Amino acid sequence: MDEASSRHRFRAYVLVFLAVGGFLLVFRVGAKGFWPSSEDRTAEIVREMYETGDFLVPRMGGRPLVTKPPLLHWTIVGTTSAFGLNEFAVRLPSLCFALGTALVLFLVGRKLVHERAAFLAALVFLTAPMLLRHWRTAKIDVLLTLLTTAALLSFLAAIRRERARAPLFAVFFGLVGLAGLAKGPAGMGPPLLVAVVYLVFTRQWRTLRRVPWAWGVPLALVVGLWWYGAMVARLGGWSGVRAITGGGAGTYFGWQHEIAPAVSWFYIPRILADFFPWSFLLPAAIVLAIRKIRTHANPVFGLLVAWMAVYFVVFSLLGKKAGRYILPLYPAAALLVGVVLHEAFDRALSRGLTRWLHVGVIAATIVAVVGLALIAGLAAKLDYESWYVTRRWTESKDRLILTEVSGLMQQHLAATVLVGAGLLAAFAGGAVLWRRRRVLAFGLVALGAAGSNVAFDAAVVPALDQTLSPRHFARRIAALVADDAPLAGYCESSGRIDDCTHFYMNRVVEVLPTRRVLRDWAAKPMPRYVFMLDEDVRKATGVVYEWFELVDERASYRGQNVLLFKNRPEHSSQPEHQ
Repeated sequence: MDEASSRHRFRAYVLVFLAVGGFLLVFRVGAKGFWPSSEDRTAEIVREMYETGDFLVPRMGGRPLVTKPPLLHWTIVGTTSAFGLNEFAVRLPSLCFALGTALVLFLVGRKLVHERAAFLAALVFLTAPMLLRHWRTAKIDVLLTLLTTAALLSFLAAIRRERARAPLFAVFFGLVGLAGLAKGPAGMGPPLLVAVVYLVFTRQWRTLRRVPWAWGVPLALVVGLWWYGAMVARLGGWSGVRAITGGGAGTYFGWQHEIAPAVSWFYIPRILADFFPWSFLLPAAIVLAIRKIRTHANPVFGLLVAWMAVYFVVFSLLGKKAGRYILPLYPAAALLVGVVLHEAFDRALSRGLTRWLHVGVIAATIVAVVGLALIAGLAAKLDYESWYVTRRWTESKDRLILTEVSGLMQQHLAATVLVGAGLLAAFAGGAVLWRRRRVLAFGLVALGAAGSNVAFDAAVVPALDQTLSPRHFARRIAALVADDAPLAGYCESSGRIDDCTHFYMNRVVEVLPTRRVLRDWAAKPMPRYVFMLDEDVRKATGVVYEWFELVDERASYRGQNVLLFKNRPEHSSQPEHQ
């Protein structure tokens, strides 16, 4: 009877988190267009793979990218081959990677800790709203999160075995190699460092010597770095690589990265925000883990703490910082939170940790209240300039986001207040019920967290998409300009064209950064087309209306009109098309 009920409980857990996770990940995932980010770069690389027929060397704007291996892009090629080159197909691999990470957490976690703790960890991993936005985008770091999680948990399983360790060690080093094939050496280093740090700080010297580093590290290097050799051979040796990168291979790919102020504490508020609301339970979970390490209760806690510490410290010391860099940290955090929740439900925690958890739930509720107040402030048209506190929020793009959200809230004020009140009630209910009915309290907090993401995707994202995605204007221009007609974008203000614009126009669009280049473009054989925003038209009015004739002005992007021009016959040389 116990075995039968255990099987039923296991099936129920799997069905619940697959249903919840599947819905949260798939909900309207293909409806949102690509916005300027790392995701649109991924989509454009895949499009150019199809265009050039070269699936070995990624390209952007026709130029080879030589620092990031294309494992993610190969998976996207598989899904786009089946479903077409569209938003859903490009994001589908990341959805599978995120759900796969949750599944690994549950299946392995139930063996290492407890079935219910592993189930709670999977729900925590999938319901944090900000993390969910990462899991729903085509990013290398989402794939890296799955590979890192599977690698480190297989490493722990290997060192716990008395016999037949070699296959599990082969899995560990092979997965580390695949992490390198996903993100280069930056993907391989941290998991290996976690393994070493864990064994050293838990003083497992004999185990450290038994790990087959002699053949394991070469295996990881072969799996992770073979692409670099193939790429160098394809490009004609190191001289060809230097000709492409200009000697700056280390920064060649990363020039578009989101770069935060280089402060060592950058990831503290980032973890609090990205892992919300569960980040407020994380301190109690870490304290519980440290206590278990001291009593040698379970070796998994030492690995989880080392896992989080290595990723936090290593990426805090780097100059470039972005939230996605530490995504592989969150499975460990989720499993720690799952354990502390499990023991709280069983009332097995000390009085101090129980209070810590209750305070964490109350703090999450207070943050939810502040969030609702900000929503009300957006609807009331606050003076946004007075509370821009970082360099990022002084950008015109981000002010535009706030303006668009504000306008949307005003149009649907009653619905906004109703949804916000419902989400706040869920958090408040969790705080009130925590002392007596903790399972119900957890459910309410998880519902509030997941519901906020669903509400945002259903109500806010469609309006933002009209402004922040070039999908709408790019497809209009692509329909007006023949495929074989030369097309360029005049970008004196920004100096570049978003990668998603190339993707939606299904071609690499030439960039015209100055008025002199624009005039030279107009003098070439017609018909030649150029599009530009209002602000760039005003800067080059004399050149534009003297050398070009207006074709269309009904498209818009980022709150500005997008005008399409064609060069005039009196200024061009002989036509290319009759």
